[in-house]
Amino acid sequence: MAVLKAREINIKFSAVKAAVLLLMLSSSTLSNSVENFGSEEFDLWNKIVTKDLFRSVVGSGKFSATLEDGKIIYVFVYQPPASDPGYILSAAVEIGPAGTFLNRAEYERSLVTTPLSERAGRFPSVGARAQTTAPFFGPGGSSFGLLSTTNDECFDLNVNVMQSGVEGNVATFDVLEISSRLHQAYDSLASITEK
Repeated sequence: MAVLKAREINIKFSAVKAAVLLLMLSSSTLSNSVENFGSEEFDLWNKIVTKDLFRSVVGSGKFSATLEDGKIIYVFVYQPPASDPGYILSAAVEIGPAGTFLNRAEYERSLVTTPLSERAGRFPSVGARAQTTAPFFGPGGSSFGLLSTTNDECFDLNVNVMQSGVEGNVATFDVLEISSRLHQAYDSLASITEK
């Protein structure tokens, strides 16, 4: 019962956070570039999580980055075609120190208690460990995501997508695909910078 309550609170918090991020995107103070944004610990991520990366997955849209409580949040809001103006797709990639989003002990406990038949979908093979977030489906929209830890155990990633409005022939966002691409890019760049 306590686990269900915690998940409900997490889902509600995520919905509120997403709404705040969408409001921030509509602000004229945000730019489309994140060069030299945040502290030095995010320099590598600023080279990986770019507007071009999101465009290659989704298409055109608005891109921003925000530094919040020791985490960096990259947000992309898809620009729908004129034929589907009511459709909104926003994707957020939050990055923080390892343990920020995916607690190792909780992950291992969840893994052990999840039936074998459900593990592949719930715990994909991305980074050192990964776990899907509880999806939210409601009137007019949905939200789902993937939490993961980098192979070097330095960072956690929270890749989340929200969709709302009429869904026609519009962009989609695969959280597993983008998480995999982020981890591959990080592993490659991290190994180059260590040398």
